[in-house]
Amino acid sequence: MQSFDELLLHLQRLGLVAAPVAPRVVEGKVVSTAPGEELLAPQEWRLLIEGTRRVSLAVARLIGPREALKVLRDILDDCSTAFPAFATLQIASTGYLQVPDTSQLDRMPRQELLEGFNALIATCQYFCVPLIGEVEAHKLMIQGLGDICTSMITLGVFRVNNGLLASPHKSS
Repeated sequence: MQSFDELLLHLQRLGLVAAPVAPRVVEGKVVSTAPGEELLAPQEWRLLIEGTRRVSLAVARLIGPREALKVLRDILDDCSTAFPAFATLQIASTGYLQVPDTSQLDRMPRQELLEGFNALIATCQYFCVPLIGEVEAHKLMIQGLGDICTSMITLGVFRVNNGLLASPHKSS
């Protein structure tokens, strides 16, 4: 749990994940988190679910499917502490992200969900670093996302670190 908090703080320092914004509270009831917040579009949901599946498959290729499911479920549990909306998400045995109850997520601000998915992918990459090194872990995420990598970058959920890729001495 502490290492996830440290990772989240590190991602916030790098500007990859924004610090949480406190909701407005009036007489003990949440009024809003911010005026006019944009929600995720259905095609963005599909993209995020597919991106999560691809990252989970990349991790599974590295450590095996059974261990990957356990690790991914642990990562999702850790993410749900920083992003409470993730408590409703589940990783299916097929590697797909399941959203059994969309009622809470459908009202969550788009940016908050994108930051959560960014943390999820970054944590998957961070998990792989001790196994294959920082550069190879980053390449694994890029290769795993494949043809949707650009879309994930556009959403702000993934960022290619060209400095890391150009540096041959950082692979361990």
